[in-house]
Amino acid sequence: MDPLIYLPSYGSGLGHVSRLSVIASDLKSRGYPVRFSSSGEGARYLQEQGFECDICPEIDVGWADGKPSAMKTLLNLPSMTLSFVKQVRFETKNMKAIKPKIVVNDSRLSSVIAASKLEIPCITMLNQVRISLPEGRLKRVAGFGERQGAEVLGRMWSRSDKILVPDLPPPYTICAKNVWDIDVVASKLDYVGFVVKKKEFDKDDLSKVKARFEINGSTRTFFAQISGPDGTRENAIQKVLEVSKKADRDVSFIVSAGNPGGRTEPVKMGNSWYFEWCPIKDELFALADYAIIRGGHSTIAQSVSYGKPMIVLPIENHSEQIGNGKKVSELGLGLCIDSRLETESLLEATEEISSNDKYTSKAQEVAEIAEKHNGPENAVNAVLSSIRQ
Repeated sequence: MDPLIYLPSYGSGLGHVSRLSVIASDLKSRGYPVRFSSSGEGARYLQEQGFECDICPEIDVGWADGKPSAMKTLLNLPSMTLSFVKQVRFETKNMKAIKPKIVVNDSRLSSVIAASKLEIPCITMLNQVRISLPEGRLKRVAGFGERQGAEVLGRMWSRSDKILVPDLPPPYTICAKNVWDIDVVASKLDYVGFVVKKKEFDKDDLSKVKARFEINGSTRTFFAQISGPDGTRENAIQKVLEVSKKADRDVSFIVSAGNPGGRTEPVKMGNSWYFEWCPIKDELFALADYAIIRGGHSTIAQSVSYGKPMIVLPIENHSEQIGNGKKVSELGLGLCIDSRLETESLLEATEEISSNDKYTSKAQEVAEIAEKHNGPENAVNAVLSSIRQ
């Protein structure tokens, strides 16, 4: 039997586990046994996808009112540190028990430390080295510490044998703000391309989807894929639904609330549709004219891969997502609403992006660049080359 590949993943939201599952599916199809560890929504998603997943202690930043809270994070630092120690112990015990040939983790520093301690080869998938503070008084006071912290974290991540950045190389790197200009880790970063699996569609199936949702060229269709941790989605979903009622009649919206385990049958609302959980998101990314998404790296990568201009709605105070969204705007791929989300600002953004072809042209240009960087294939090849060494 081929050697076991162990895949620990950060469990908040679905972005990390979804891209790691793309790699796992490919490896599994080649006969390699795979096993995950994760927590929260990530663990539930993996189990629903049929993967074996061990539940590890959970650790996350502090949250308040559906957004990251720097103050709450600082206050929770002692308990977070304890949780991190528990994670390291869990991973060390797990690795000793299952004896993997290699550890392939997504943004799980505890597994890097455990693998290094046990001298097991370790590859890290990572799109955020720097932990940025939200703009404001705390950032002005602690800005220097933030920069020093990035170097410290970089040194810890560098205990990985390889660091794969699931993004395009400069100047098209979406996560630029979160990985560039960190000296200690710069030489280890390998930009493999977006780790997004584009589905091969049956023409008849696509025709059925087009007919059901009246995607016929005479309307402009927005696909709103609102993902993120529990408690962060409701406001954005509500604003999109409000905009759908105010938009012109030749504009339609298909909204996915990103609720794993939710109902998969859509509800018709005026000239728009609402999913609790959308099982055909790839088809809708392919067919829609525009995307409305959060600032998560994996969702932006999917939108870019399908050549869709986008409106990015970062979670409020979420510095990583805000950085990603601003890069989308800088590249001309769409618009980013990084301040407090209001119905009018979102309505204006939909009108701007749907009336200006420059966003579509740029999105299709960068999609062609992304096509040349086959992220899933490059990531799998990196894993296999490490196993064979």
